[in-house]
Amino acid sequence: MAGDARAPRRIAAHVANLANADDDVVARAERYLKRYGSRAVPQLIAACGHPEGRVRCRAAWILGKIGDPAAFEVLLPLAGLLEHPDEWIRTCAVDALEAIREDHSPTVSSTASRHAGTGTGS
Repeated sequence: MAGDARAPRRIAAHVANLANADDDVVARAERYLKRYGSRAVPQLIAACGHPEGRVRCRAAWILGKIGDPAAFEVLLPLAGLLEHPDEWIRTCAVDALEAIREDHSPTVSSTASRHAGTGTGS
């Protein structure tokens, strides 16, 4: 994948597949996006603004797994997802914040930990 001139288009296709209803397609997209690593970060950051909450969470989770410091500032607003009514989205937000926290910030850890036990943030 290194030096692949087609990488931006391939990354875009994998990001688009995060919205797919087929779990196998989504899992494959997640694997490839993690392999692209830092090169996928700008498009994953953009996907954090997707209208569908599950796509935002998948993108955030992958950003957390990649661990690129550029993603840290983008993932901080995920704390807002800790209040989301969908439990899966709340869990995903906590997981993404914790993944980034491991390498980057005790503040993220305390925010995620404070909300993880309640499921509602209150």
